[in-house]
Amino acid sequence: MDRTISLTLALFVCLGALAAPRVVAQPALAPGELNETIDATVHLLKTAAQPHRDRRHQSLLLALRHLRDPELKPFFEHLLTLRSNEMRIHAILGLAESDPAHRLDLTRLAELPNPEAQIQTIMAAMDNSLFTDDDAAQLLAWQGVEPAVKEVIATQLVAAKKFNQPELLREGLASDNTGRAGLAAVLLTQLGDPAGRDALYNLKGPDHRTLDAVRTVLLGTIMRLELDRAAPWAMTLAQDPAIPARQQQLALHVAMRFNVPGSVDRWQNLYQSATGTAARIRLGLIALRVAPWTDPSVFDTLLRTEDDLLKAMGKTASAIASKGDVPATVRELLQTRSPIVNEWLALYLRDQAPPETAKETLLVWFEDWRQRPAPELTASLEHIISATQLMFDTDGQWASEQLRPVIARDDTPTVLIQGILMGLLRTRDDRAAAVLDGARPFNVELADNLALVVKVRHGAPLTDDETRRLALLVRGGGGM
Repeated sequence: MDRTISLTLALFVCLGALAAPRVVAQPALAPGELNETIDATVHLLKTAAQPHRDRRHQSLLLALRHLRDPELKPFFEHLLTLRSNEMRIHAILGLAESDPAHRLDLTRLAELPNPEAQIQTIMAAMDNSLFTDDDAAQLLAWQGVEPAVKEVIATQLVAAKKFNQPELLREGLASDNTGRAGLAAVLLTQLGDPAGRDALYNLKGPDHRTLDAVRTVLLGTIMRLELDRAAPWAMTLAQDPAIPARQQQLALHVAMRFNVPGSVDRWQNLYQSATGTAARIRLGLIALRVAPWTDPSVFDTLLRTEDDLLKAMGKTASAIASKGDVPATVRELLQTRSPIVNEWLALYLRDQAPPETAKETLLVWFEDWRQRPAPELTASLEHIISATQLMFDTDGQWASEQLRPVIARDDTPTVLIQGILMGLLRTRDDRAAAVLDGARPFNVELADNLALVVKVRHGAPLTDDETRRLALLVRGGGGM
């Protein structure tokens, strides 16, 4: 089993052991067993609080944060007392995630000892919806916050059309740091400031490697924050033969997303002139990613090909663009067995698909997985876990009803069952426990142990025998 998943499960188990007495009618452990279980739990928590060369603490801390359990507040407060910036960042984020209001503690953020740590924390908080526009406005007004930190904060307010301090960004244009100057230029361009546009189109770096890295980050920022006024700059990169081909394609993706004039023609020219299937597949992937914002006729080029993968990409992109039968075309696309399909589909379902389309397509994906051999399922394990979680994020009652028969079928592959169970651990929707209602024993030690931890994670009652099994897992037994 993947080490990250094993460590994550260990944290769920150790925390579950402490919770078990709350869901069992009578104590099931002898005093000695209980003490050993508590000692094992404490050991794992200590492991999570100490940096390790193999980075195991990262997996443990992420698992603890994912629980969003208010009872973990003392643990995260302890991390704040450590000298490690990494631990303190985890602590601030963990406290915010476990807080009922899901709000970042701005005072503790400001107490981090350097701007780099503050920026890392803010960006992670933004990605996890822990940083509000009000938080951003408040921090901008504070004395002592470094200009580089304020510039990162400004990204949220510019995207929300709530930023009114362009002078802060103009200062950033003069920075010797290429990343800071580039970000200021992008944000000012979005605000319609000519100085920002000029700086963006003339962005320089100390060397090609640095400039390429900064441009890649800026293109991702434009896409993520939907900074449409900066998209024409991306089009100039897409047409520049002096920059790396991969970056040209990323720039073209951004330009097509915002329908920059000439971007579709550029894509078609590149596709027609591509000399190999791999290059055409990369361009086909761009077409899939921009399909929701593109005219369906654009994808006729893909439909005329003899390659099965490219043709299936064209059918799916056309269905998305025309609001057609997306699940049916995705079924055909999955049958090509290309790994890049899973990568694209995960993002499409999470970020682009309408709810009903997402639900129907998720069922197609699980049905496809049910027919895959074990090695392919093992390679897709993270996608199975994420798709299970997404089902509950979309509609918890529906997810429980749909996954229960999948788990119950005798012909469902064991690896698929294990992936679903790991997804049930990740979701915070306690209806996940109902997936196991009436479930048979899997007769595979790992799957049976995962099912036990799912019950603990979501507050289902345990029998005395299950409590003893759980304690054994915490103490290192049970084959985990």
